[in-house]
Amino acid sequence: MKAVITAAGSGMRLRPLTEHTPKCLLDIGGYTTLGLSMENILAYGIDEFVLVVGFEHNKIREYLKNNYPAAKVEYILNEDYETTNSLYSFWMTRESIKEDSLLLLDGDIIFAKSVVEKVLNCKHENCLSYRNNIEVVEEDMKLIVDENGIVTQISKKIDLGVASGESIAIQKFSTKGVKMLVDAADELVIREKIVDDWYEGAFQRMIDNGAEIGSVAVDQSSCFEIDTFEDMDYAKKYIIPTLFKN
Repeated sequence: MKAVITAAGSGMRLRPLTEHTPKCLLDIGGYTTLGLSMENILAYGIDEFVLVVGFEHNKIREYLKNNYPAAKVEYILNEDYETTNSLYSFWMTRESIKEDSLLLLDGDIIFAKSVVEKVLNCKHENCLSYRNNIEVVEEDMKLIVDENGIVTQISKKIDLGVASGESIAIQKFSTKGVKMLVDAADELVIREKIVDDWYEGAFQRMIDNGAEIGSVAVDQSSCFEIDTFEDMDYAKKYIIPTLFKN
């Protein structure tokens, strides 16, 4: 299994902190989201990484070289990070992952090791994690899960009244699932010329094409996405102390 981390964006909402520093390297209560991701993934024996980088990518390379020299990291440079989104970044990894099962995640998430464990141990070959004990808002990546834990819809456009929760962008795919996901991304990027969208759009296309994606629910305190200054303050005050209280 390989881990793909998308970390190409410039984190505009966190300027001036991200003027010269990638969002995944910002200090959040003594930790970085990239460092936590590496620690939590390496803890489960996954040491092959594909990182999609863009903004200030040399700083990410230097950080990993200095802090995780034993990790096997392949870098893919998305030079169009200002005009594309995670769908395009994921699509760029297609040749590097086509023979592997996959752990896929965004580079701006603080999360507990238990989240990785739940995803990896999910009975479904393809599985994503989501928070089901929160009140979702319009900008969240929302999903609908059926009574068997199968994802039927995933989109930011899902009506708030029917959403099962918020996807937290940590998911796994089997080798067969990776092929279906890459095919779905090809449909969107190559055939339909969609590049400024999230990779969850490929999840939905994969579902529409007949694939099954399961789900695991995780607690709100075990994961948090960093997008704004308010997110950073909340993470420092509530998430980091909870994750590292022992």
